[in-house]
Amino acid sequence: MDNRLSHGFLDKIIDKKCLSSVKKECLLFIKQQNNCSNYYKITDNNSINSKVLINPNLLSKVINLLGDQSPIISAIELHVQKSFCNPIPPHQDNFYHCVNPEDSLKVLIPLQYLDQSNGGLIFFDSEYDYPILEHLPSNQQNFSAYINNSTLTKINLQTSSYKYKKGDASFHYINSIHFSNGNKTNNDSLFLVFRFENKSAKIIEENKLKYEKCYEAHLNLMDN
Repeated sequence: MDNRLSHGFLDKIIDKKCLSSVKKECLLFIKQQNNCSNYYKITDNNSINSKVLINPNLLSKVINLLGDQSPIISAIELHVQKSFCNPIPPHQDNFYHCVNPEDSLKVLIPLQYLDQSNGGLIFFDSEYDYPILEHLPSNQQNFSAYINNSTLTKINLQTSSYKYKKGDASFHYINSIHFSNGNKTNNDSLFLVFRFENKSAKIIEENKLKYEKCYEAHLNLMDN
């Protein structure tokens, strides 16, 4: 029986000098934006050399976790947890991505100390392929869907969070249920999220249609 957990900690896996360099690039990028946001997709951004953080040790971990010798980076996100920002609502990434749960995972790399008090994610302790729960359309920008409290209270799962020092990271499979309590401190927090996928990953069309319907409802809520 495959009982892989949906998340895990990667201790001292990122080069600190590379991390400092990437943080400077991220701060400059944010400063240059006309509109402040809590999320930026930087996959094809040439001003931030984020892929320098993916060293052979980290890549080896990802290969072992996904069981694919040549996983691809399908997306890179920069998350900005502003001081006293709103929480990230509970959700499962695979409600959006719509692939088999063993085919994709995400690596979270903080750019400074991070824990649940300053915007770190909190994970439900489930197996990696935990079923996708019902998601509802949200009225929160950059988080189009969420799992409501009545659904969460029905599942018998504990939660975990990590205390990341500089150079630490974590991973979570895309069926992981997670959220944040927002940043309760006076300082902004930044973290990068790399989405890795197996080359053979394919979109499940039925799931995609369900998400697209939810996303349309989300847009209607944002317009009202």
